[in-house]
Amino acid sequence: MTPAGAAAAGGPLERTEAAAKVASRWLAAAGVLGMIAVAGLTVTDALLRFAFAAPIRALNEIVAMIFSVAVAACLPYALAAGGQLTVDILESRMSPRVSALLEAAGALTVLALFCTIAWCVGGYAAELTAGRRVTIILGWRQGPWTYAVAALFAYAAVVQFVLTLRACAGAWRAFAAGGTAHAGDRAALTLALAVVLATSALVLWAALDFAHAKRVVTASPAASTFAAFAIMWVLLLGKFPMGGVMGLLGVAGSMLFLDPKPALSALGSNVAGFLTSSEVAVLPLFLLMGSFAAVAGIAEDIYRLAHALLSGFRGGLALATIGGCAGFGAVTGSSVATVATIGKVAIPEMSQRGYSNELTMGCVAAGGTLGQLVPPSTAIIVYALLTEQSIGKLFVALVVPAVVTVLAYFATIALIVRLRPGSAPPTTRSSAAEIAAALRGAVAVFVLFGLVLGGLYAGVFTATESASVGVIGAFLLALVRGKLRPASFWQVMSEATSTVGMIYLLIIGAVTFSFYVGVTGLPEKVAAWVAGLQMDKLTLVAIILLIYLALGCVMDSFGLMIITTPIIAPLIAQMGYDLVWWGIIMVVVVETGMITPPFGLNMFVLKSIASAPLMSIYRGCIPFVIADFAKLALLVLVPATVLWLPSTMFK
Repeated sequence: MTPAGAAAAGGPLERTEAAAKVASRWLAAAGVLGMIAVAGLTVTDALLRFAFAAPIRALNEIVAMIFSVAVAACLPYALAAGGQLTVDILESRMSPRVSALLEAAGALTVLALFCTIAWCVGGYAAELTAGRRVTIILGWRQGPWTYAVAALFAYAAVVQFVLTLRACAGAWRAFAAGGTAHAGDRAALTLALAVVLATSALVLWAALDFAHAKRVVTASPAASTFAAFAIMWVLLLGKFPMGGVMGLLGVAGSMLFLDPKPALSALGSNVAGFLTSSEVAVLPLFLLMGSFAAVAGIAEDIYRLAHALLSGFRGGLALATIGGCAGFGAVTGSSVATVATIGKVAIPEMSQRGYSNELTMGCVAAGGTLGQLVPPSTAIIVYALLTEQSIGKLFVALVVPAVVTVLAYFATIALIVRLRPGSAPPTTRSSAAEIAAALRGAVAVFVLFGLVLGGLYAGVFTATESASVGVIGAFLLALVRGKLRPASFWQVMSEATSTVGMIYLLIIGAVTFSFYVGVTGLPEKVAAWVAGLQMDKLTLVAIILLIYLALGCVMDSFGLMIITTPIIAPLIAQMGYDLVWWGIIMVVVVETGMITPPFGLNMFVLKSIASAPLMSIYRGCIPFVIADFAKLALLVLVPATVLWLPSTMFK
């Protein structure tokens, strides 16, 4: 039976969920098509500006308004497709019934957040309409656009309501069916019950005596905020969605510190203001670029070229895997996508040629980190949005660390094949004709990367224009190669909308939680406390990096950056460090954590696509982790390796 038939054969809840998913998919497709159209308009504007000095009038206002609606249109499908980030390291220790119970509780959290945001953004839209607020140049009324965003959040809440009913029904069936208990069930149930009782008690207390509750919470802002962080981590370990947890804690904390009405008003204006920021277009555009590039077959082109150029060296295919990951990262900006895509190409090839399992797995896992270290990096875009740093400067600042990483990995492979000759077969040099053919196949990649990053560096393009050029270029490449058939186009739509929705759910939660943290004044208090310790700045940075390394083993880079940036970034700035430098250091250390045993996420992604023992993957990654430590020490001790190239950019 087909999936559609299976859904139709189910009960009313299953049919409702299937209908909601179909409607959300069409809505998201319209949003993505709107993004592509705006990208085309942005490229046209750049051409008109340079050819005729006649740019499109008020393009930034057009982009901001359309993209706010387009991004919001992706959220319902992201929810329907299950595109929410969770921490699942304890899931294996829970029975299906406990896992189902926590999933239902997490779904309720997301539902509460979307209902709250829809209400607050709707209220902000009413304020804009009542005040007859218009855009500065075009004079467009802002109220209708914001109402559209609020309506899409409301529809997302409806979709989440259906998903919550399904999750609750699943939990009921799981408990009714019984089954074998797992070791972690008692702890998980006790923890869940404690959280529910504590939350209910706090809500009841605030409802009955809000003034007293506010006095207690605001009397010690630091203790209250650290308690919020503790609750967050407990819920995250219980598989609660990260965006929902951060958002609700932010709303609750802000209401206690500011009173409910101003807190909810600030939430509506913050979310709407974030979505209408001109910088918001950069992230979904680069995600679309990566999806179109993958469909166009760029991964195979890059890998073929790297193999042709490096085949004359011992371990040439291992070197080619690192080079292929770097090239593919230049058009995707994702570690997980790089591991999964290059891994499917490289692992069979290396195994067939006689490379050892450890070297094969280590190369692919470590090379995957280049997905975020080679610009454009989606993690860096998120960091830029959260800290209001220049996306262009951060991208350019990534170039030297990325080159250092590639060279360090090359040196690691050379050392491995020298110390363990059996790990790689004898070399087979490619012919001149093979190299020429590979170069011809990869010309489009060089042109695309050169336009995107070269235009940023030279000051020819803004970050949004650079992303637009990348989208249109990757789209045309896939079209010309005949790879953009209806099925693959829908695949791009599904991947892009699910990823965009997931990331923006995280960012919206982070924006809300960051607002709460800012209201408490905690960043300034932490900075003052650190200053009072009279600890050497470099020692403090080392401690922070060790914490990031440990957390990077168990968390995705997006989630980790989003949770920690509100506290750590102001502290780093207070110590006198450049936030551009810190953004690069943060991504580098988090990506190192993704290949650090025992919980590095890249290793588990690799395990899911390869039939290799986990211990073999661990052993393969350790030499590359050592290389990463050496690279990190260089970047921390010599900040010029990060900051020199951005300082030469054309203004």
